[in-house]
Amino acid sequence: MQSANPWEPVVANPAACFLERCVGRGLLTQKSLELKLLKLQNDTADITHPVCLTEKYSRLQLMNSHLEAILQVTVSLKQRLVQPICHQCLPVEANCHRYVSELLPMMVKFIEKLDSNLQLIRSTPRVSVKVKLMENLVARMASEVLELKEVMDFIMRWREQQKTGLESLGSK
Repeated sequence: MQSANPWEPVVANPAACFLERCVGRGLLTQKSLELKLLKLQNDTADITHPVCLTEKYSRLQLMNSHLEAILQVTVSLKQRLVQPICHQCLPVEANCHRYVSELLPMMVKFIEKLDSNLQLIRSTPRVSVKVKLMENLVARMASEVLELKEVMDFIMRWREQQKTGLESLGSK
């Protein structure tokens, strides 16, 4: 017994049946379906076209090589920082030893937090833009709430009118 090819469906799928019914009832035409298919192909051409794919692939490769170079620099920098400094010392006068011993732990903590502090400083200019965006969103949400309140008041008045109309009919 020969098995059926799974890529060639024997029974039409539900989407095809639905479209056939729409065409049969006159809700859609074959031409409109073909136009929609052409528009869909046109919209997705930049995603699926080989020329666009090769361009995106080359950009991705370029970005990947750039990130690898940054990673190599970072790794070499970390390796240099981990290596102990031998036979090097800071000449400090005796009366300043106490201050240096207090400053060194503070410097170590500062260096540990340097990356996060730099990221915080970089993100500071964007805060004002985000605050403005949030203010706009809050204003928009307030207007939507007011509009919703007006609609609810209208619905409540309409319901009251319907109730009074039904009560007046029931009393007759």
